Amino acid sequence: MKRALLIFTILSFVTIIFSETKTKILDKIQENLSSISTFSATFNESIVPVIGKTQSFVGIIDIARPCSLRMEVTSPEKQLILYNGEIAWIYFPEKKYCLKYKVGEENSLTKIPGYIFDPFNSLALDTLYEDTASIYIRLLTGAGEEFFESIELRVSLDELLPYSLTLKDKIGNKTEFAFSKIKKNVKKQVNFTFNPPKGTEIIER
Repeated sequence: MKRALLIFTILSFVTIIFSETKTKILDKIQENLSSISTFSATFNESIVPVIGKTQSFVGIIDIARPCSLRMEVTSPEKQLILYNGEIAWIYFPEKKYCLKYKVGEENSLTKIPGYIFDPFNSLALDTLYEDTASIYIRLLTGAGEEFFESIELRVSLDELLPYSLTLKDKIGNKTEFAFSKIKKNVKKQVNFTFNPPKGTEIIER
């Protein structure tokens, strides 16, 4: 009986220590993310469907608080994705058409700024673990989330910067972003608005 009580006490103590350590890690990550006003990087995007082939894209991403997004896809097909908090655009210059989303009807990609800048504000922690170079944080969305069921951030141990973002929808499809050449709080002019070139077909969603 005493042995069982001792084991229980030790396990409870370890759980408390782990919980406190986890809280400190999350606090440090949140503090660092909160200090970022602009985030720029090159990205490799992989869309991994439950059924079908994986699609891959390469490009440059710029985001700014509170929710502005600009993604220039350079391969395999040029695309320009823009969001300024009011309207989202996806422009295909080679096909000369674009998709336009109004507030309340945004594309799922407009969620990215919030997931990078303030993931803990609207998401619930599910799991946290680390290896020699990174911290992995899996967060669950709420019942009212239309697009995704969970996200996973991979944060570097040294700089506490997001080096990858994985979005998983309710069916099991995944969208994975791997970031490199990351720059934060760089003062540069980024245009988050879009004026369709003359002759562009506009499809409103």
